[in-house]
Amino acid sequence: MTIFQQRRAMRRCRVATIALLTSAILIKDTRNNVLKLTPPLGKNQTASQDVAMVMKESVQVDTTLIIATVPHDRDHAKALWSHLECLTEKIDRVVVAAPDVDWSRNIVEAIITNFKLQAAINQISVPIIEPAYFDNNRYDVGLWCDALTHYGFSPIDESERYNSSRTTIPQAIFMINDSAFSRINYNNLTDRIVGATKQEHVGHQSSNISRLVTEEHPATSLKLLSLNGRLGRSPPGSKYNWVESVYRGFTPQGLMTFMKHSCTPEAARKCIGSNAGCIVRNFEIPLMGAYPKGEGVEAIYPSFYPSDEEMKDWERRGVNMTGSEKIWGFDQWRMGAKYYQYLVDKFNFPLLKVK
Repeated sequence: MTIFQQRRAMRRCRVATIALLTSAILIKDTRNNVLKLTPPLGKNQTASQDVAMVMKESVQVDTTLIIATVPHDRDHAKALWSHLECLTEKIDRVVVAAPDVDWSRNIVEAIITNFKLQAAINQISVPIIEPAYFDNNRYDVGLWCDALTHYGFSPIDESERYNSSRTTIPQAIFMINDSAFSRINYNNLTDRIVGATKQEHVGHQSSNISRLVTEEHPATSLKLLSLNGRLGRSPPGSKYNWVESVYRGFTPQGLMTFMKHSCTPEAARKCIGSNAGCIVRNFEIPLMGAYPKGEGVEAIYPSFYPSDEEMKDWERRGVNMTGSEKIWGFDQWRMGAKYYQYLVDKFNFPLLKVK
């Protein structure tokens, strides 16, 4: 990696705040006896749809970003810092999951301390940042699972969790590792998972609301969203479809599936002492198959430039691409070559692979 690339990856992620003024109508919140603003009904929008929308928007969602890091060199330490700067604007809590050894603790503590100090000097608010240290015997997936278990998550049945605690604030969980730098301030993945979590939570509030949402205001089925993936191959959910583990977000239902697949005692015994390829083969590529027919699993950008077979599927997802597969072949974004530059130039792609 050139010095220019490192500086570009580590430049300050400035957040531009834009005030959008829209017309609104007043409705009464009967629980708190206060007036709230809500957008007016559209031409084809019914009152019941508006109620569903208001309920969704009133749902509070806790957001946690788990950063799995092994900061054994300068680039991986910089990657951790870049994620703290660029991906936490809408995050409530950051958990830095790292190996439980002295050198790792010293580096992580120094980065967190200096990051908070710089934020205070520049009067920038930051989320809660907590280090957590574990035996690192399964690379990033092991650190993610250890952090989830440490904070009380478990692969229990989702319907049971909602039935036992209807008032629980839903939690959206995001995971990233230190294999890439964050190069810009980026909230798209966060926003989409938070929106899906709200919709998912509203659907569990009562049978009436669930019927209202599914019949008149269809709920999104999104459960797992990755920054990159290979989708569109047949059959859905097959081994040819997979989403990358570099940066992902989960709704509560999506997280339970992830934990059942990757965080059980049986899973924890796999790949101990093996190389990273074992993790990819057992926990990254097969994860999409843990979701029935791959439903609820999405990716924002293609890992590789799509083939003609895949292009229409990506266009339906709103990713319109131009170019020639003959030129780029199997050029993956991680390679930092022509396809990566294309993603940066056209979509302002937010990551840069650590070399």
